Amino acid sequence: MSKSPTVFTKGAVWSAIIVLVVAAMFLTTYRLSTPRIFLNERRALISIRQLKVAENHYAARYGDKGFACKIADLVELSNSSSKENHVDSVLLTGASSQYSFELTCAQRGTLRGRDYTITAAPIRPGVSGQRGYCTHQGADIWYSENGWVGDCLVTRKRVEEQYYKIKTGD
Repeated sequence: MSKSPTVFTKGAVWSAIIVLVVAAMFLTTYRLSTPRIFLNERRALISIRQLKVAENHYAARYGDKGFACKIADLVELSNSSSKENHVDSVLLTGASSQYSFELTCAQRGTLRGRDYTITAAPIRPGVSGQRGYCTHQGADIWYSENGWVGDCLVTRKRVEEQYYKIKTGD
């Protein structure tokens, strides 16, 4: 006995297409859960802290150059054998944990890197993160609630240190 081949009706095919389209729409508009956003924001803060530490080491090592003016300038420092100078290779690309990082400094003629600014903006504001972060060579890290780093630099709402402190083993 041979079985007859399964035949799909037009209705079944259209139903499958509709289900696939709805699933695709859901997946493209699906927002990350609140815990994922929180983790992205916390990782962004830790990354800023890591960049600040690397900047201090860079300035100490290359005193005549001052601070690094681009994240890429920190690559050679990261290649050193010292663990404390290490910057995550993913972070060195300028993007990590759904945040985009930028490092800039004011260059005045031959004087280079007397101060710097680090900014971190969510790649998809409201989806990958809610807040934008910024800092300079001082100790504080600031945030903006809307994800725009320009607002962060103006309003300077301080992030509590407990959210970005790097824990070390005791």
